[in-house]
Amino acid sequence: MPTIDDLRVKRCYICCEEESFDEPSDPPRQWVHPCRCTLIAHTTCLLQWMQGAQEHPSRAANHSECPQCKFKYVLRSDRPLLLRFLDSANDTMSTFGKYTVLVPLVATGLIGAYETGKVIVEVSTRYGVWAFKQMFGEQMFSLILTRDPGNWPSHARLFLPMIASRLIELRRPGFDALSVAPLFLAWSATPPARGPRSLWSMLSNPWGRRYEDSIFGPLVSWPPSPIMVTALYPLVTGLYRLGLYEFRRWLLGMPSTFPILPTWAAIHGLPPGVAALGRPADGNANQNVQQAGAANQNQERDENNPAVAAQVILYRASFSLMRFACGSLAMPAIANFMGSILYRLADRSSMLYRFLAIKPPLQKSDIARLRKPLLSSPDGIDIWGSLKLIACGTRAWAESDPVWWRNMWGMGIFCIFKDGIELLHLYLKKRELESQEVADRPFDGVDINELDLIKRPHPPLDRPATN
Repeated sequence: MPTIDDLRVKRCYICCEEESFDEPSDPPRQWVHPCRCTLIAHTTCLLQWMQGAQEHPSRAANHSECPQCKFKYVLRSDRPLLLRFLDSANDTMSTFGKYTVLVPLVATGLIGAYETGKVIVEVSTRYGVWAFKQMFGEQMFSLILTRDPGNWPSHARLFLPMIASRLIELRRPGFDALSVAPLFLAWSATPPARGPRSLWSMLSNPWGRRYEDSIFGPLVSWPPSPIMVTALYPLVTGLYRLGLYEFRRWLLGMPSTFPILPTWAAIHGLPPGVAALGRPADGNANQNVQQAGAANQNQERDENNPAVAAQVILYRASFSLMRFACGSLAMPAIANFMGSILYRLADRSSMLYRFLAIKPPLQKSDIARLRKPLLSSPDGIDIWGSLKLIACGTRAWAESDPVWWRNMWGMGIFCIFKDGIELLHLYLKKRELESQEVADRPFDGVDINELDLIKRPHPPLDRPATN
């Protein structure tokens, strides 16, 4: 049965390059006949073509079959048990995220367009209350807000519904300082609940009002004040992302200019080069189209790198809008769970106990003392007192157990662990692509007359010996 080595001239059906048996290419390239028809290809060309097809939704289902005879290619690769488990878990979460989108759509249709806005505000507010409890603890919730919405300050009705959208914003690559305001800044300056009141009314006397320093928390304290956390957040997260990028590039052997898929570009399936360019400005459409074409060419060259190809495949397979949103909205529960683990570990480590600044729960007498009016008159405080209140927070915030501090660190540890799992998945996927090969087949079932075979001399037949 003839094989690919018996062909006189080989022609790759992908790149259309030809190679004669008496003039082999230098350096030599591997050829493969993977199907039941006469098509043959370079192994590298075929693998790259399959990877490119897998990244397009319209071609992904048929990425590993012959375009002519529809034969399913037989692929061999190093796919350990851990990689199969990670792929399965990734597919399960993606499927859950896709079907989750049906719930709000059906609910919207049942409720009707008129009531949808009210329901969204109500659901967002209830979620904000739940997230507040998870992040700051039940005692701080009872001290600042209480279960009676009539005791809430006016700004709570603005900030609580915003928490859900701000959590989603925090997971985007760019940092927006306003995203942290509903999470920290608004509550640290909120006095304990005593009845309907407004934070703005307390800060409404810019021309001066006497007040006692005992109403403020300390400016320098441990844990740091929320304003300090807000100021350091972009710096810390920026350094972490830079370090993670360099470590990933070193571990995977990626080129220094490999494309990083923005979250929203990955959700919408846009090529990284085009997504980075954005919408064309008026008068520069042709120039932007040319830049987009050049970016796509660079992207195609970069995808020849197994690490870059693995990254694109995983992003396309895992990202969906609902999965992204669900992951963001689950952050308070994850932070609370990780913070509770740190709280238990602090019982065995005095250093961790001091670092987390754990304090005993407030007694009834402490709560009664903290609920006393911050000012002897409702006229408010001056502008300097307002700035100090925002920077230091109230005394209630300073004396309470900083549940938010250990929850924040717990969330950070979870993010590092999550990034490590994703990096491991990416590394194993890269190794799988590097080891991937297509099984070669003989030309069985093909008419030999259709093949341009090498004319080899037939060996002489053995004649029987004569006496």
